[in-house]
Amino acid sequence: MFGLTSHSFYPVKSKDGATLIKDQQGILACWAKHLTELLNCINLHNPNFLDQLLQFPFIFGLDAPPSLHEVTQAVKGLKNNKASGPHGIPAEIFKYGCQTVLASQVTLFHFFFTWNSKQLFQQ
Repeated sequence: MFGLTSHSFYPVKSKDGATLIKDQQGILACWAKHLTELLNCINLHNPNFLDQLLQFPFIFGLDAPPSLHEVTQAVKGLKNNKASGPHGIPAEIFKYGCQTVLASQVTLFHFFFTWNSKQLFQQ
C-alpha cells in the first residue's frame, strides 16, 4: 500500500485546559465544538464599515511602472550567490551589469505595463 497506513489521533486539552482528551470520539467532539463556536459566532463589527472605506481618497501613481531609480534600488538589495529564479538569470547579472541592463529592464517593465493597460481598456 502507498501513502499513510495508520491513523493517529493526538490528544487535545479541553476548553478549560484542565483535562487531556485522548479518545478518538472525544477529540473529534472537541474539534467539532471548537469549530462550531469559531465559525458560528456573532459578528460584532459594524456592517457600515465597508461603506466608509470608499470615502478614503484615491492615491494616484501607485499603479505607475517602476522608474530607473526604483529598479536600481531594488537590484542593489538583491543577495549574491542565491539560486536564480525560473528565468535562469542570476541576480549578479543585474546587480553588477551596466546601467544598460537596468535601463532595458525598465523599458521592458514599461512595455508590459502599457500593453497590459491597453488590454484592460479594450475590455
